[in-house]
Amino acid sequence: MKILTATLSLLSTVAFGFQSNYFSKNYKILCPDSPSGCDCTDDSGKVVKKFFHGMPIAGTSGQDDVKIGLSKIELDAGNGRSCSMSRADVLPIYWPSDSCPNTDQIKAVPFPSLQTISGRTSGFDQKIPGGTFFTTFYTIADESHHEGNKSERLIEAETGNLIATVTKSFRDDLDLEGTGVLNDGKILNVAVQGANGWTYKILPPNTYGLGVSGHYLHPFRSAAVDFEWLCREAKLGDCSGGRAVVTKRFAGTLLFIPKLQGITLPNGAIHDGYICAKDIGGAILNDRLDLFVGPTGGGNPYLKACHFRNAYIDGGVKSLVTWDWRSFRELPSKPDGTRVFKRNIDTEYRSISPAKGLEFSVVKDMKCLDRW
Repeated sequence: MKILTATLSLLSTVAFGFQSNYFSKNYKILCPDSPSGCDCTDDSGKVVKKFFHGMPIAGTSGQDDVKIGLSKIELDAGNGRSCSMSRADVLPIYWPSDSCPNTDQIKAVPFPSLQTISGRTSGFDQKIPGGTFFTTFYTIADESHHEGNKSERLIEAETGNLIATVTKSFRDDLDLEGTGVLNDGKILNVAVQGANGWTYKILPPNTYGLGVSGHYLHPFRSAAVDFEWLCREAKLGDCSGGRAVVTKRFAGTLLFIPKLQGITLPNGAIHDGYICAKDIGGAILNDRLDLFVGPTGGGNPYLKACHFRNAYIDGGVKSLVTWDWRSFRELPSKPDGTRVFKRNIDTEYRSISPAKGLEFSVVKDMKCLDRW
């Protein structure tokens, strides 16, 4: 099961909440209360560029100027320019590890055929226009990318036995993504959440995770969606009964996304544009589509570059990022006249980044059937 979206929730936890020896030489901009961004200035105080909250910006010194104790942090403003912001307005970004995904492992990931996942040989061209999705990505958490003190006990859901003891950053990542691989090769999926956190299910070899209703997840073939929104938007049928009921009713729905068609995948296969809606997530609401990319990069700009890239990004799919959320509302001013802003609950990526939208259709009377 997908717990939260990788790109947008992980942004605020693993990459810079865990301070390791691996400084990325980038900084996260802290500018939550300015609807027009925060000023980055030159030595004379002239505004060179505005940066929005959450943006990762490279430092110019190549060292951790916050840790060193500088009051002003010099940043790369692009086009050969630099500018400075107060130390209070930036946060150094640390990597959990200096490792990268295993290239051979990624190339070995299969891409199941439409016939395999649907049990059908025809009917894939009967499409119902569905609307527009905005995309994020989620991955498989990898223990080898999380170094440090191993203090967290992972307990098997069915037996209560200890599976492994891991670092807190890996467990956080595992709980976030829903699926993870241990250093010994075991594949784990979150199973039951209790007072002491999640317990886990050990999956068979050569599997990549479980979505809702026991549906197997396949990299580049599976996605997490809001099934209530999908049902209403694509007029799939009866959308009553609440989220759990609607999710169970429509889990496995086959989608067609033209933008994905023709993208070359790590194993050399060419994507046909068809995706199985098999998963959900706490942050996957309304027109959000979280594409499962398995052991490849999840589009997180706060991690090392090799953890960012995946075949979808290389193929031109644009992921939502934190600075696509720029919606603010003004609250009553402070007694001294200072204006006060607060982020809206609703999101504005539709107007801020409309080019990131992906048109989709639902394949009529077709479902992905492979399940646990």
